[in-house]
Amino acid sequence: MYIILKKVSVNDIDKVLEKNFKINNSRLQNKMDVKEQSLLKRIEFLEKTVTKSLKTIETLKNENSVQKNQLLNVETMLKDVHYSIVGNKNFCPICNSELPTFLPGGVNQRENAMCPKCRSLERNRAVYLFLKEKTNIFDQNIKMLHFAPEVVLAEIFSKMDNIEYLPVDINPDMHDVKEKMDIQDIKYEDNTFDIIYCSHVLEHVPHDKKAMEELYRVLKPGGKAIIQVPLNPNYKETYEDPSFNTPELRLKHYGQSDHVRHYGLDFKEKLENVGFKVSDNFIIDMDEKSVKKYGINENLFDCTK
Repeated sequence: MYIILKKVSVNDIDKVLEKNFKINNSRLQNKMDVKEQSLLKRIEFLEKTVTKSLKTIETLKNENSVQKNQLLNVETMLKDVHYSIVGNKNFCPICNSELPTFLPGGVNQRENAMCPKCRSLERNRAVYLFLKEKTNIFDQNIKMLHFAPEVVLAEIFSKMDNIEYLPVDINPDMHDVKEKMDIQDIKYEDNTFDIIYCSHVLEHVPHDKKAMEELYRVLKPGGKAIIQVPLNPNYKETYEDPSFNTPELRLKHYGQSDHVRHYGLDFKEKLENVGFKVSDNFIIDMDEKSVKKYGINENLFDCTK
């Protein structure tokens, strides 16, 4: 048997390899293109599915929120029915109403928060009790500055002949507001007011130290500023970050989309640093029965000059 060998040059081999490579590469590229197109279609499908699912989840959350609030109402009423049966009834000091229960209330629904008759919240009742027991607001002629006036309290103060009452807010269209005022720049002289009431305002203010300084400046010597803020006792220091500058981030980190910080246990020190003498014992010194009776769960800061 004879084997005939054909002389093949290196160039010929290179050309054959190159041709085969191009053919195989083309086939591989076609397969990859098909797979890529298929993958893109799957990704597009998944995106649509996820979007649809998110909308469905949001709907369910809203529905669940309504159901949760309804259940919270029922649960609160059932709990308080027990207390009313054994004689521990609730009492609203603002409208002088004896009640079987306080209802859930607030932006973020809280148990035992709202009076069903006058619609006062825990902090309103706490401040009203404080003013009656610890100030001369109902007995002597005073000049009072009230930031972001709550309807239930503004109605009381505005009807009292002994109070020169000034309800103010940054939004002049807010109910009961007589004058537009920025708490960071109060357009009144030093030592003007006997009483200042500022509830749940400072957590909205960019420069809260400046606001505190202004409150101290316009308060008369011996006068009182009653200040309330949402405070987290688990925070040793106030939690704030300028980079949380969108409603979504503020809601996530501070619990409300229009807050710019969440105060911690250093809030009292912040007030003292601008000159106030501060006591925060009014609610702390209350017995548990009274706290339950009046539906109070938020402290207040009694600041004197």
